[in-house]
Amino acid sequence: LAPCLRRGGAATRQLGAGRADRLARGRLAISVAGPAPRVALLVDDVHTTGATFEACAQALRAAGSERVGAVAYARALHR
Repeated sequence: LAPCLRRGGAATRQLGAGRADRLARGRLAISVAGPAPRVALLVDDVHTTGATFEACAQALRAAGSERVGAVAYARALHR
């Protein structure tokens, strides 16, 4: 376990946010504190649009991670 990701900026509420809002560029300000692991696995409780995974993976790759994977416990289904 390497808790190296930090969320910056004002907290934004995702509940009720549409897909376009969640995927908006710059909405999630994620940075890496300390050295990035060479290989990282992101874990989240629910996968909806993938915006959080994408922002975290981009930050890790920019900080030097060679491989980044992701796993979620549940997937939100759209009706």
